[in-house]
Amino acid sequence: RSSGLEFALNARETAPGGASKDMFVDNPTAAKYGGLAVAVPGALRGYRALLDTFGTSLEWSVLFEDAIRLARNGFPLGFFQADALKEIEHDVYTNENMRNVYWNPRTNTTYKEGETLLQKDLADTLENIAKHGVDYFYKGEFAEGMIQEIQKQKGLMTTGDLSSYKVVWNRTTTARLSGGRVLHSVPPPGSGAVLAHIMAIMDGYRDHVTGRLADDSLTAHRFVESCKFAYAKRSQLGDSAFVDVTKLVDQMTSSDYADRTRKKIQDGRTFGPSYYSGLRAFRQDHGTSHLSLLDENGDAIAVTATINTYFGSQVVFRGVVLNNHMDDFSIPGESNAWGLSSSEPNFVRPGKRPMSSTAPSVVVDRNGNVELVLGGSGGSKITSAVAWASMRCLWQDRTIKDAIDSPRVHHQWLPNEVDVEKNFSEATIKYLEQKGHNVIVSSGPLSFLGGIVRRNGRIFANYDYRRGGSSDGD
Repeated sequence: RSSGLEFALNARETAPGGASKDMFVDNPTAAKYGGLAVAVPGALRGYRALLDTFGTSLEWSVLFEDAIRLARNGFPLGFFQADALKEIEHDVYTNENMRNVYWNPRTNTTYKEGETLLQKDLADTLENIAKHGVDYFYKGEFAEGMIQEIQKQKGLMTTGDLSSYKVVWNRTTTARLSGGRVLHSVPPPGSGAVLAHIMAIMDGYRDHVTGRLADDSLTAHRFVESCKFAYAKRSQLGDSAFVDVTKLVDQMTSSDYADRTRKKIQDGRTFGPSYYSGLRAFRQDHGTSHLSLLDENGDAIAVTATINTYFGSQVVFRGVVLNNHMDDFSIPGESNAWGLSSSEPNFVRPGKRPMSSTAPSVVVDRNGNVELVLGGSGGSKITSAVAWASMRCLWQDRTIKDAIDSPRVHHQWLPNEVDVEKNFSEATIKYLEQKGHNVIVSSGPLSFLGGIVRRNGRIFANYDYRRGGSSDGD
């Protein structure tokens, strides 16, 4: 806050040096499970870089104490963790390394809600990382053993891939909103530009006198249309180190371009996918966890991290479940159900980072003071959820709890359907259907958010009730 500067830290996983764009053409499932699915992990390097650049005097090892205690002493499994294990029960049983951690020998099934889960191997690994630093993970005996396990399961990653991993610092993707507000989010391969485009379009629908955005069915229709335009552009984005997306990002964050897009939205109807200028289908991503932080100095951090799907690649080494982020890349020749070819800007290349729907965000007011810190999980539905909650908090005078807890609506251009949560307004559902939208009522939550808002000198926080969270405030 004191410098008025903002940064984006990219610790996204990268494709191994032996990877190629055609590696999953004949076997797309290999991008999901097993050694080939594992991309070079970046999270630990990211956390170390964050601590070195902006950290306090807090020791690295102290950050691991709670996690080590929980892993070694165990903790009662929550509903969501138990439910996730139940979904992959067969996979756990047939995978020796998974079975050793997640299979309860007393009940002869995966651990259930309320049962104590111990992870002694993970505790040992975390203790070594805490004591020896991140190089314990990326170099030496542990790294060699992890690579052997990945290669044993047909992976391509090498010790050189691990030891050479580097994080990337960028400036944030920024959109200037009315009233002097500025939205900061992540550049590609994150989806900050998609979030910015949705917000910039919706900003133009606010009342010119009061600054409020109407909380009605028409606003929901306009939001859906904004999402369709923004998500259609997502198919043209990719890792900026490999694909020149500068012009496209500048366009998506421009208020002038948002004005032009808004003029294409008709309040009386919706259109088919081709109307929204999408060129290619994008690969859907999954999962994720998010943390929003605001300190006493006014500094804010929004952190989104993930191993992709539940339990990632299902490759486990010394308690560490490895990611399956290779599944986030697009596969050449793979046409989706709508006849669109896969997204070339997101094809696999060695060292490349795959596209992501993550959109950690910070909104500051005209004086540079943090007003909102927000992000979430839920794969491709993250970006629309962050936009929906942001506009409800900033422009509809909702509390952070109301903004996050209120039922959500989502559209990602393809498939051509509106997803709504089951407690979404029936009147609005009928309204959307009358406009020509194909509305699908989801049986469960679409996404999960966590956020902090500063309002009238007071700070309030909320984590999504959909994942057992609660609210707090001064």
